[in-house]
Amino acid sequence: MFRSANIFVYAIFAFNIYGGLSEMTESPEIANLENLLEDGIRKCGESCYSTLKPLADHITTSEQRWSSCISRNVNDAHNKIKSQLAALQEKLAINSILSSSVEFQQIGGRYFYIAENETVDKLNLILAEQNQVETQLTAIHNKLESKMPANFEKIGTRFFYIEQTEQKNWFGASDACRQMGGQLATIRTRTEQAAIERKLTPMQVYWVDVTDLAVEGEFVSMASGKPANYLNWGYGEPDNYHDFQHCIFLYNHYMYDSHCNTGCLFICEAIDEN
Repeated sequence: MFRSANIFVYAIFAFNIYGGLSEMTESPEIANLENLLEDGIRKCGESCYSTLKPLADHITTSEQRWSSCISRNVNDAHNKIKSQLAALQEKLAINSILSSSVEFQQIGGRYFYIAENETVDKLNLILAEQNQVETQLTAIHNKLESKMPANFEKIGTRFFYIEQTEQKNWFGASDACRQMGGQLATIRTRTEQAAIERKLTPMQVYWVDVTDLAVEGEFVSMASGKPANYLNWGYGEPDNYHDFQHCIFLYNHYMYDSHCNTGCLFICEAIDEN
């Protein structure tokens, strides 16, 4: 009888501990349960052990399941907090960029980098000045084209007229250019000469505005009175043959002095008002 009473008391004790597991997050009492059971077994004998052993095993298994559940829930909660923290940090970073003083703004159809020491007003002023300059350049270009004599074409950076049919002496050629609103051409560079020659008839001679009529050997532009800054002489030129060759024509890539009354084709240039 006494032994049965002890078994009943230990069973109630174990049941109370097991029933309280659902309310515990950590159970140090359960960790000591086996010691308590062993002590009870020593008091009640072998029959107590065989009766309470299944109950003790059940309690141990339940404790393991409970510990695993708590660990899993804690890990899930930890991962959720980490995800929320990362999202918050990303949001703060975006807000920081949007609120900073460095940004790109669209002005006049283009995007500009706005630094702390620059303002939209300054950029608008720069754009306005740029547009004004472009307008002035367009007006100058239109003005020049409106004043351009008929039949002149742009070759390189300037406008020229090339007579391809009617031959005149140097004086007649100069007069014809003036009547068209231009003057005999003064070729300024080798590049310009090459561009003009692509428009010329091969093996033909063309008067240009260079002469030494005033002073022998001093070749100047008759239109400006200034020394010619580009002369591309042919072989042995200028030779002033028979002391009558004072006007210059262009022939087959080179310049030659010739008698001014020789009939030649000619090249006119538009008057450069600059």
